[in-house]
Amino acid sequence: MSSSESIHLTPPARLACFGADSTPATVELLERPFSWRMTRALLAAGIGLGLAPVAAIVPPHIPWAGAALIGGGVIARGRWIERYTLARIEGTCPRCSGAIKMTPARRLKDPESITCGNCGETVLVEVEIPGS
Repeated sequence: MSSSESIHLTPPARLACFGADSTPATVELLERPFSWRMTRALLAAGIGLGLAPVAAIVPPHIPWAGAALIGGGVIARGRWIERYTLARIEGTCPRCSGAIKMTPARRLKDPESITCGNCGETVLVEVEIPGS
C-alpha cells in the first residue's frame, strides 16, 4: 500500500440524542493521507484561480471573479481539513429504535450529526478514533 491510498477504519462508535440512552453503531471511515488532502486542496484552488478570469468576462465582472476565487478557496479548505471521510453508518436510533443505515461520504466532523429517517430526531455520532 502506498502512502497516497486511503485507509479503511471501523472504530467503535455510538449514536446519542438528548433524553435517550446511546446505542452502538458501526461506522466505516476512510483515513485520508497528507498526499490525498494536498492534491485535492491544490486542485480545488487551481480550478478557482483558473475559473476566475473566465468568469470575469460575464457582466457584472467583479462579483463572478470573486465568487470563483472564494468558492475555490472554500472547497480547497474543506479538502485540506478532511482527515477522515465518513463512508458508512449503521445502527439504531436511540429515540425510536428505528434502523439507521446511511452512506454520507462526507468529511467527519466533531460532533457529527445525522437525522433519523423514522422519527426525524437529530442524532449525534460519537466516534472513538484511536490516537486522536
